[in-house]
Amino acid sequence: YQYKVDTNWEFKLTDSIDINDYKDFADCEIYPKLGGQGIKYQFPNILFHYGSTKKKNYIDSKAYLKINLVTKSFEKVIDYPDCYHCTFLDDNEGSSIFLSNTSILTIFNQYDKLFLTSSEANENKNFSLTHDCGFYTFDKKKIQDLAYVRRYTYTGERNLNLINIKDKFFVVIKQDAKDNLQSKGSHSLFVFDSTFKQVDEQKINHALYWPATFNYKEGFLIFNDSLNKAYYYDFKK
Repeated sequence: YQYKVDTNWEFKLTDSIDINDYKDFADCEIYPKLGGQGIKYQFPNILFHYGSTKKKNYIDSKAYLKINLVTKSFEKVIDYPDCYHCTFLDDNEGSSIFLSNTSILTIFNQYDKLFLTSSEANENKNFSLTHDCGFYTFDKKKIQDLAYVRRYTYTGERNLNLINIKDKFFVVIKQDAKDNLQSKGSHSLFVFDSTFKQVDEQKINHALYWPATFNYKEGFLIFNDSLNKAYYYDFKK
């Protein structure tokens, strides 16, 4: 549902789309992306991650559903990394952003590459995130072992967010791997320029709330874990 909000905070319904009209979405469901923005919007398109209830790892032929609000058309977009189709995953979500030319940039939570998808140019490219990788495979035999699942979730490495700074810089926020549950957690950020070349990597020197970020001026804001302070990262040259 699309609403218009006036200055008195009154909501007026302006449009709606029934996803059930898209027959290829049968047996599929939307992933809400806990801790992050579930829907990406850049007129006239919206984008959200989804999965199939009848496929291994809930992985369908594509990772995202794109809806054009003007034409009311549906399109499944963005390929998963090849290894996602043959390995059991506890976390197959990702973060995606629109570029000004309507291309889509994606990073998956468990894979260190950026994927650039351009439907107009029918072009797909990928770019590596370079660092000392801390990913490890989830042991499916222990899926009912809640202690193991908790340890895997809170000690494993994850890509948590992807931020677009005016098409000039792209930032990946990563949860760093740690030795055990008692170890103090840390996060890192990785910066790519407009050619998708990695130009910076640094530790975030403060605790942070599950990375809800907001574009602000020439950079972005990110909150600490107590939600009583916001840190501003500036990307002016």
